[in-house]
Amino acid sequence: MKLHNGAASAIALFMIFLSACGGSKEQAAEEAQTTPTAVAISQQTPFAPGNNLLAAQWNGGKITLAQIDNIIGPGLAEFVRFVTDEVKLKETLLQKRRSTLDTLVENYLLIQEAHARDLQLSDVQKEQILKEARGKFNTEEEYQDELQKAGQTENDFIAVLTNIHLGRRCVEDQQERISETVNSDSLRAFYEEHIADRFTPPARTDINWVIIEANENRTLSQAKALAEKLQAEVRDKMQGLSKLEEKRKVIQDCAYQHSDHFTGKYNYGYMNLYHRGEGWENFSPEFKNEIVEKRKPGDLSDVVRVEEDSFGFFLVINSIDSFVTPFDSPSVQKMLPNMYVHEKMEEWRRALKDHYQLKIFEENLSTMPEAMFPFSSQPTASD
Repeated sequence: MKLHNGAASAIALFMIFLSACGGSKEQAAEEAQTTPTAVAISQQTPFAPGNNLLAAQWNGGKITLAQIDNIIGPGLAEFVRFVTDEVKLKETLLQKRRSTLDTLVENYLLIQEAHARDLQLSDVQKEQILKEARGKFNTEEEYQDELQKAGQTENDFIAVLTNIHLGRRCVEDQQERISETVNSDSLRAFYEEHIADRFTPPARTDINWVIIEANENRTLSQAKALAEKLQAEVRDKMQGLSKLEEKRKVIQDCAYQHSDHFTGKYNYGYMNLYHRGEGWENFSPEFKNEIVEKRKPGDLSDVVRVEEDSFGFFLVINSIDSFVTPFDSPSVQKMLPNMYVHEKMEEWRRALKDHYQLKIFEENLSTMPEAMFPFSSQPTASD
């Protein structure tokens, strides 16, 4: 019996959320006083039996590794068949666990907050939700069969679907509340707070560079000496050249032949450097100062330390100064309301985690379930 994708998704949501949602306001209030159970999930064959380590806990609920592994189990088991690298497996397990946990936690907290706000769906809305869910199955028989496999009734299914939609309604409710605060004063305050990071694009310098790195066969001082030698050769070859493209051809050839940076072979050492952000912060002060000082296309830099283990030099191709986009500009006025609402929604989501005192057990997420991944039992190449 094969389900439509939509039907499979509905049942998946059913199995995931039933344990923490509850079917009514009264039931949800009762569950808020106790730890949500894993009725539907525990009725499946556990993928990681007996693993009751906590993945997350908050005021009103918790999630165990067993619940997460049971959700990701089938897909991960197929992946494991072709993995012989235990490090890669651990990375994949942690990634899938964390992704699943983030989704579950966000939905649980939204549902819990929806009940705290006394948000409700009408009987007509519930009927429509069920109608849409049932419509995703090929036949009535398939629908009833899936409910039976889950060991639940249609009322249980309605309760879960209702809670899921209440979570969405909670998001809408918060968006409506935030939208009511959008006015010229709040937008102006938001603009002033984010002038530097949102409304002032960083300066940019386009260059061709040659990078010489220290390695097992070359000390840092030897890397500097080689960079100085190459820079002198490039400078001499540029003597008498007036056109930027002629100068550029000289350093491009040098980058292709000698640069240790991947851009050397990839695109003759061409780079767009933005004077802000993580990449920029990784450069040495000497290199950043040299970039800032060399502003004219055709300027050839001195040899400077680029990063901790490298020296290099560059030719300026293009230079663009930073500028502030004014508050009254059409582009800012157009995007500011959406940016404001988005930022406030993100702040609210983070605040929910604090409000319900969410704790993620990072150390447990990295736990390898030995019974789940018996490397010793995997066939070897000689088998």
